Amino acid sequence: QQAVAWFPTLNKGEEIMLEMKEDGFNILRMNDTLKAAKQIHEGQMNIKTPSLRDFTLVDSYLGQILELKEQGYVAKDELSYVYSVYDEIKLEKPEIDLTEADILIGEMQFEFDSERYDEAYAIAKEAYSRLIDIEGQYTALNLAYKTTTQTLKSFFVNNWLVILIVLGSALIIYLILHNRIKIFLIKHNLIKLAREAEVLEEL
Repeated sequence: QQAVAWFPTLNKGEEIMLEMKEDGFNILRMNDTLKAAKQIHEGQMNIKTPSLRDFTLVDSYLGQILELKEQGYVAKDELSYVYSVYDEIKLEKPEIDLTEADILIGEMQFEFDSERYDEAYAIAKEAYSRLIDIEGQYTALNLAYKTTTQTLKSFFVNNWLVILIVLGSALIIYLILHNRIKIFLIKHNLIKLAREAEVLEEL
């Protein structure tokens, strides 16, 4: 009676594995777990006395398969969401540097492909947070740049006459001082030449 009760559970394990394979999951770990459950089940069935048969490990392995299924689909949903956020940011703001997020997403996918769904889920959460942080920092910097640009533009628009007068005055002062310095240097050179001529006459 125990054997008849266990077969549907083992068959359910097979169904879960095939279902996940069709949905694009790697099933190496799950396949190994199911094989172990079948081997233990077969070993227990070889015990002739039914009361001595112990299917505890079979139950444990099948429980792991059910847990892997639940973790796998939860992780897959989270990964899909992270990829959608990543693609949206890339599409709307292609100039953003997402290198840090790329590293986390690579680790996330590696853990998922290795059937370590808990780890993949945790890294997916971290990758999502990093994406939001990066986008937030970019938005803040971009806003600060636009605000500064608009402030400068407004300043020049509102004070163009004053700026023009100041620049014009500075140019006039420069030209006046430039001419005076030029005249001073010419006079200095003439005086120097006159003195040199006097020295030559005395010789």
